[in-house]
Amino acid sequence: MKKVLALILALTLVAACFVGCGKKEADGDIPTLVWYVPGDAQEDTALVMEAANKIVEKEIGARIDLKFLDQSAFSQKMELKMASKDDFDLCFTGYINVYSKAAKLGGLEPLDELLKLTPDLVEATPQFYWDAAKVDGKIYAVPNQQIVAAQSCPFIPVELVEKYNLDVDSITEYSQLEPFMKAVYENEDGIWPWRNRNAYFKVDGTFEEIVPIGIAIDKDSFDGETGIDVVFTDNHESFLEGMRIRYSWYEKGYIRKDVLSATDDNSDYLAGKYAMDIQTYKPGVEVNIKNVLGKDVVAVRNIAKPYIKAGACQSTMIGIGKNSKHKEEAMKFIELINTNKELYNLICFGIEGVHYDLNEDGFVVKKEDSKYAPEADWKFGNQFNALVREGADADVWEQTEALNNEAVELDQVSPVLGFSFDNSKVEAEITALTAYRKEKGTAYFVGAKSIEDGYDDYIQGMYDRGLEKVIAEAQRQVDAFLEEKARNSK
Repeated sequence: MKKVLALILALTLVAACFVGCGKKEADGDIPTLVWYVPGDAQEDTALVMEAANKIVEKEIGARIDLKFLDQSAFSQKMELKMASKDDFDLCFTGYINVYSKAAKLGGLEPLDELLKLTPDLVEATPQFYWDAAKVDGKIYAVPNQQIVAAQSCPFIPVELVEKYNLDVDSITEYSQLEPFMKAVYENEDGIWPWRNRNAYFKVDGTFEEIVPIGIAIDKDSFDGETGIDVVFTDNHESFLEGMRIRYSWYEKGYIRKDVLSATDDNSDYLAGKYAMDIQTYKPGVEVNIKNVLGKDVVAVRNIAKPYIKAGACQSTMIGIGKNSKHKEEAMKFIELINTNKELYNLICFGIEGVHYDLNEDGFVVKKEDSKYAPEADWKFGNQFNALVREGADADVWEQTEALNNEAVELDQVSPVLGFSFDNSKVEAEITALTAYRKEKGTAYFVGAKSIEDGYDDYIQGMYDRGLEKVIAEAQRQVDAFLEEKARNSK
């Protein structure tokens, strides 16, 4: 009998252990955080997650489940998940799954209190990112540090710079490039001096477009706190002068005569048929252009200052789902992916020796048969923690961070940093104005038509289609944004 009782007791203890162990897992002592990111599915994601979770579980007592969703459908799928109160934990938000929209629709958890759990993350992120992340005074996502200072400038093949002795560093205005364009036009067969890819010719840094139909803030009108003018740039004198200059280039032959019909000129660009192309500068971009164009190029950088636009810091972010059951763990994971370089690079590149190798100089070389290559460091966290790919400068991230800081030091930061226009009250007007502007304005913008020829009729047509209403709505929103910002700073 004693032996039977002992056996029953032992079996009871074993059963209790099984029940307890099962309950421990079921109660979520080791939660799995679901993280949605736009991009193509990677065959070896599970293998990478297995390696990543050795770090994640040790550091924060959780696991991560990275799920890629088709980029073209990402916004729609995330909106449905948010509307249906899906309990996902983390998601990409920014230029798709638009941050301000996701925040205002209630799909993201406010992070202001949760950020108190992650002091290392707060300290590692410059203040201007946090300022830019606020929607109605609250932070709903963590910005991924990357290039945020935009600097549009001409890129010219080195062979032409040297041939015509162009002093690149002395160029501070587009008009100073005319002698170079004239030399190219007269001496180079089959090469157009100017590529008209940027249809809108901006001749100064006074304006920042906030509605993509020529509605902008006049930065020079900012009073330092709440006052700033919203204007229509198409009829502003500096822009009219820019179009006069461009039309003169068109007449002189510096711009191709079929510019209006040549809507897709990428094959001509790749064939080296342009002496100049306007692109956004960032450290290392010359290598990228050389890989595409097949020749060395130089940037005319003194023609514009680096500038941090209103939505620059909101383009790539990580948010926590409003209905997540593991918000604290999710917050700690965001800190981890932004501060733990080993984990971040594992998510970005995969497993060393399996998905990529490091060459003798420490640069990443992707394996040809790699089954994990998202090629999107900026989607996952602080890009300044990334390994450097072969072909880039070893200090590319230090250079990039320095460019961002230069914009801040030069006070080249949008006075409405973090603002995004809500078009819901003027959607019909914007649709009509966008179509009309493209139809009637493009010829002037690209230089193919003189503003002395019917430009006033184009401007009147914009007003006839509700331009004034959109300007007034933009002004109202900008005023409200600045007033809210002023209240929160007190």
